[in-house]
Amino acid sequence: MIRRRRDRGIALIIVLFLSALLTLLMYTFLREMQVEYGLATSIGKEAQARHLAWSAVEKASVVLAAQTTPVAGPSSTWFDDPDEWYEIELGDGVYSMIHSTPEADGKLRYGMMDEASRFNLNSIPKEILLKFPKCTEEIADSIIDWRDADENPQAAGAENTHYQSLPKPYRCKNGPFTTVEELLLVKGMTPEILYGEDWNQNGLLDANENDGDKSPPADNSDGVLDFGFISFLTVHSYEPNVSNGGQPRADLNSATPEQLQQALGNVLNPQELGQIPLRRPYPSVAHLLPAIPMDKWKQIVDRVTTMPGPMGPPLVNVNTASKKVLEMIPGMTADDVAKIVAHRTQEGADLSTVGWLADALQGAEQQPQAVQKLQQIVPYLTTRSFQFRFDVVARIGPKSEREATSTAVKTMDLSGPPPPARVMKRLIVILDRGQGGAGRIVYARDVTRLGQPYPIEEPLSGE
Repeated sequence: MIRRRRDRGIALIIVLFLSALLTLLMYTFLREMQVEYGLATSIGKEAQARHLAWSAVEKASVVLAAQTTPVAGPSSTWFDDPDEWYEIELGDGVYSMIHSTPEADGKLRYGMMDEASRFNLNSIPKEILLKFPKCTEEIADSIIDWRDADENPQAAGAENTHYQSLPKPYRCKNGPFTTVEELLLVKGMTPEILYGEDWNQNGLLDANENDGDKSPPADNSDGVLDFGFISFLTVHSYEPNVSNGGQPRADLNSATPEQLQQALGNVLNPQELGQIPLRRPYPSVAHLLPAIPMDKWKQIVDRVTTMPGPMGPPLVNVNTASKKVLEMIPGMTADDVAKIVAHRTQEGADLSTVGWLADALQGAEQQPQAVQKLQQIVPYLTTRSFQFRFDVVARIGPKSEREATSTAVKTMDLSGPPPPARVMKRLIVILDRGQGGAGRIVYARDVTRLGQPYPIEEPLSGE
């Protein structure tokens, strides 16, 4: 009897042990399933956010395709319009397109950016490079050596001999830059110089960019955002060498009298047409002045060129470039920039050709000075854009921080991790429309690692 009771006690202990073990195994299994479910949900939301971001790219492409002119300026519908590009709801998420600009106004625009508002890294002269923040003779010369085809170093530059002598050697490219980030391979360049303090590339002074050495990046905590090279450069800008209406331009340096008559005869008289071949060569279209009256020059400036071939050089769009970019143009003063910015923001201003600069820069008694100024700055400028940057932010999940917190609390299961409340994707895509049609994507990069670039409770528009 005693032995039977003992056996029953042992059996009970074994049953309790097995029950506890099974319970533990089941708990572990459920825990793993929760983790797997959370991961699957997160992956699904990431895919949704990625597709949402590309939907915004498609919308932007359609908007650009509807443009009837390549002329771009502050009044363009894509330039800054929070109603169209800030926190736009689509499906289970929202998307925005940000327009960061190297201006010290602490404001973020919402819309597309045109690449012509920046200097082209593959053609920018040393004179302008030396005006960049923290640029040295070594960096400027090394940039030129990296992109030129020869092995002859500039005075402070570097060719293959230098790069092959590094602990981890590589070759000097001796060809055009493919991306702006490629600058990190150039002698003298550092991430701090390339990116400045704006490491998340949103054009805003964030807390971590104004706290000294407390958190990356290193900054001087002076309350002013220091921009790096990347804010002023592109490798994707160029424009077809045709008029705004798509007609071939007359080359001032080679056109026959018949060609000049056909292109300009409805504006210029025979004497003025006859003077054009006699004054060759023309460094720029502005050098038609002062032989051609200013009012007539403004009418014909879009019809002529000094560059042979179907493609023109990369130029800076004076209608959209930031003040910091304009101030780097050789011959441009701060007063000139102030006049240009004031003129281009006037209601109804005609910004279709660089001819409008004559109105912005000259007074009634200042035509000689205006002519000289135009001859200095026009060789670098255009009013058109053919390549566009889409900096897209897409989120799946709650629309605001308050809603995200509320959702996380309500759905939290204390026996496992809370489900992801929000998933964000950020893409930078560049579309080239210089060949006509809907355009083609020439650059696409996932920059989600840079984080949410703006507070999501309310827009920080320049409006």
